[in-house]
Formats: sequence, structure tokens, C-alpha cells
Amino acid sequence: MGLKVHGDGLLVKRLQRTGETTSREALNAVRHGADNIAKLAVRMAPVDEGNLEKAIRVEDESERDASNRKVIRVGVDESMPIPGRPGKSVGDYATRIHEGSYKLGKKSREKQSSDPSVAVGRKYLQRAAEKLEPQIKKAVADALRQHIR
Repeated sequence: MGLKVHGDGLLVKRLQRTGETTSREALNAVRHGADNIAKLAVRMAPVDEGNLEKAIRVEDESERDASNRKVIRVGVDESMPIPGRPGKSVGDYATRIHEGSYKLGKKSREKQSSDPSVAVGRKYLQRAAEKLEPQIKKAVADALRQHIR
């Protein structure tokens, strides 16, 4: 989001400050939402040794995309090595676990029974994002509305 205003009057300075503040606060709302998606995805991810859960990350990239938007990603660090398994990384199975069809193992079933408010299993990243999308959109809208009164 950007706002360019030309001139040197008080109104111009206020508009520029408002544009900068709303952009910063909206971006902070998105960052907070991304952190919440990652936390929920960890709760929803199947578990065996815990490597997949540890590999779920938020990447707040310094560059911008082709539309000049800030890039914040929630995903799995597929390059994360698996302890005790030389040459193996989380990426060797992360996509299969997210997309595949399988029965939950013992630790995943125990995790599910300890937190029945979330479903442990496939599409853990997608489901976390979909579940939190409405409240993230509201937080961003609230951040923007706060300065447009």
C-alpha cells in the first residue's frame, strides 16, 4: 500500500504521515496473523519425531513482489535437516504429509486427543490459513479504519 502526495502544506504532511502509519499498522496485523497461522499449523500438523512441527516457519522477506507488495510467507522449511539421518531433510516428506492420504500414527492420535479443538492431519497449513483468514482480514481493515476517521 502506498500513498504519494506532493506539496509542502500541513495537510500534505498529515496525509503522508497517515499513509505511512496505516501501511505500517496493516503490515503489523498481517505479520501477527502469519504468526498465528504458523502456531495453529503446528497444532494441526501430524507428529512422529516433531521435525515437521519445528520446520513450520514465518518468512518475512525484505524484498517486495512484482506488485511492490511486502512478502510474508508461512510454510515448511523443507531444507531443515532431520537429526540423526544424514542427507535427509523435512522436505523429503513434508509435501506428502500435507497433501497425502494416510492414517494418523500413535503420536498424532495422542496429539489429536489432547487438543480436540483442532483436527490433526493433512492440509494443516491450508486449514490453518483458511480458519484464520477472516480474523486477519478484520485486523487489517481495523488498522486501516483507525486512521481514516
